[in-house]
Amino acid sequence: MNVKSFFNNMFIVLLSAMNIFYFGISHAQDRDGEATQPTGNARKIKVNASTTYVDVKTGETITFIIDGKSFTRKFDGTTIKSKFELSKIAPEGILNHEITIYIDRTPPDNS
Repeated sequence: MNVKSFFNNMFIVLLSAMNIFYFGISHAQDRDGEATQPTGNARKIKVNASTTYVDVKTGETITFIIDGKSFTRKFDGTTIKSKFELSKIAPEGILNHEITIYIDRTPPDNS
């Protein structure tokens, strides 16, 4: 193997690794939704001390209201079910207990 061939192969391996890393980040962002500004059509979910989980659907914009504070996320992305802890996306210090968020990624029924 000559030096040029070696560097070409290493370049291909590096590009492949970067591609995997990029798509891994993109998928995580899709699964967790993205921060957005509240809108008039955002569904509001009030969270209190007895809330242990919340359900959202793909395509929904949700405003979470916790002790008078709020934040809004748009859940758009892949078509698989997923779950994670709400604390992962909530502003720091807003939650005082664990809440699991379940995202139903079933495409909306447009009929």
